[in-house]
Amino acid sequence: MNAFLSRLLSVIGSCFIFSAAWFCLWSISLHLVERPDLAVLLFPFGLRLGLMLQCPRGYWPVLLGAEWLLIFWLAQEVALAHPIILMTGSLLTLLPVALISRYRQQRDWLTLLRQGGALIAAALLQSLPWLPEGKEGLNALLLTLTGGLTLAPTCLVIWHYLTSTVWRPLGPSLVSQPVNWRGRHLIWYLLLFSVSLWLQLGLPAELSRFTPFCLALPIIALAWHYGWQGALIA
Repeated sequence: MNAFLSRLLSVIGSCFIFSAAWFCLWSISLHLVERPDLAVLLFPFGLRLGLMLQCPRGYWPVLLGAEWLLIFWLAQEVALAHPIILMTGSLLTLLPVALISRYRQQRDWLTLLRQGGALIAAALLQSLPWLPEGKEGLNALLLTLTGGLTLAPTCLVIWHYLTSTVWRPLGPSLVSQPVNWRGRHLIWYLLLFSVSLWLQLGLPAELSRFTPFCLALPIIALAWHYGWQGALIA
């Protein structure tokens, strides 16, 4: 009974937290794409996919169910278009995520490449139902790739930090450790920042809303090499 109650509370809490984060990210995306249905494909897609790539399979129905309820609610409140297309696409994304779920606990570059491949495949599958809509299919693909590459690495870094960090009490031995500055690393950070800034300023006006994609590139590299500290610096 206690195990069931604990599981139930965990599911309810996860559903509420994910729903709140999903709606906040949808509101932010709405300012970038100005269409409620396409806003679902930007940061909300990246959040759901990033969590599904890390969390156990038992929570996948919670994430999908919460997203579908939000889509249905938005269809009633703000006349969200294409709710069936959005739900169908989210269901299709289960395939690549399920294929690599067995490698989730590994810590190597191959796992990162697998998750990157699953992200690209999920973006393609999410945008697949939009093909009959004409040019909206390409917009859907660009939005899912941008949202996925922006949010999924963040979910990866936070998940690894929470599940892999060995927590130790803060004592004199930790506080008194000197800070070693490494000039080579600082130069690489500045170079990555300069390249990212140059890419953002050089994008044409019609692609200006996809500048978060440029921001995601150094975050992915530094996060995987240095952990959450590297992601914070990036």
